[in-house]
Amino acid sequence: MRWARDLVLYIRESYDGEDVTVMYSGGFDSTLLLWAAVEALGPEHVTAVTVSMPHAPAVVGAPLEGVEFVRVGIDPEPGDCYECKKAMVRAVKRVASGILLDGTNVSEVVRGRPGLRALYEEGVDVPLVKVGIGDTRARWAACRLGLKARFFECPLPRLGFPRDFDPSEGFDPDRYKETEWRLSETLRFTVHAPMPSDSGEGYVARNVGDAVEFVAEGPVTEALSRYFGRCWVI
Repeated sequence: MRWARDLVLYIRESYDGEDVTVMYSGGFDSTLLLWAAVEALGPEHVTAVTVSMPHAPAVVGAPLEGVEFVRVGIDPEPGDCYECKKAMVRAVKRVASGILLDGTNVSEVVRGRPGLRALYEEGVDVPLVKVGIGDTRARWAACRLGLKARFFECPLPRLGFPRDFDPSEGFDPDRYKETEWRLSETLRFTVHAPMPSDSGEGYVARNVGDAVEFVAEGPVTEALSRYFGRCWVI
């Protein structure tokens, strides 16, 4: 399981001897991240914090023994993905110390997730993105490791990219269903982080319902991992 091993190595090399807090939702991504943090640092250096919200079912407990588990709540319900992530991070910071890790993965980045900007602003690391783990890889690795996780899709990210929206051109209702975008054009609206000068990798974007979805395999995944490794430094 190369991806799971890469995740453990990244956390160990980045935070060896430090305390980390995993923003734990109970899904495949955060469960895999929590497992990797424990493997890399030991359970005594890892805290799992879950945030209860009106639109998200509560998590009962962490799936790994020896990990401190904390529950906090936020209310009222945030209006969009950015506000939600901002509120979540600030709630977690009130009860936990050390480096914060979030389970956002590569597939979420290319779907357009405005909450990434909040993570960047608050100094939260995104290890799954940095090692190139997306939806399929996270679920495959979690299942192979026998980790218990729940299926839950947050509705707030759908409020991010409107249909037929191209950051470089604005609204164009007559555009094709598939078009070539540049990496920096999307990240400029989802992350607001520094753009590397060589971020010209192209990839296919598709309109799906009221959102824009991107193909997150091969060169795109690698390009995103390189970008976050250089420009998202905690």
